[in-house]
Amino acid sequence: MWESLWFSAQLRLPDNMKTEDKRAVARSALQEMGLESCADTPVGNWHLRGISGGERRRLSIALELLLRPQLLFLDEPTTGLDRYISMLFLLFIDIDDCVMCIPIHEYDLLKLCCQNEDMDMTIETISNDMLSEP
Repeated sequence: MWESLWFSAQLRLPDNMKTEDKRAVARSALQEMGLESCADTPVGNWHLRGISGGERRRLSIALELLLRPQLLFLDEPTTGLDRYISMLFLLFIDIDDCVMCIPIHEYDLLKLCCQNEDMDMTIETISNDMLSEP
């Protein structure tokens, strides 16, 4: 997994940035997404077992965090994950200085995350009635 993140950092971060700084940014993204424990695990493919689905989702977000975006849209990131992994995922994505738009269909899961005092999360709900109005 670390190879994927490091390779992306080398390609996407500015050429004039020092190698040590690029490595620090990549390590920071790895830590922010809670992936230190599986950093040496291969991502995997159809032939080689690698990281789990939740870890793969967090890796894809870590790859985007390399560029330190101010705004990040994640379209239903918990789809296909079980309830426990979804909860862990939502707890890991509390990134400083980054506003995230995360549409999910599990409102009760969001409420549980909002009970975590360390997270600064605002829930906006949209009902089907609101979507059908002209």
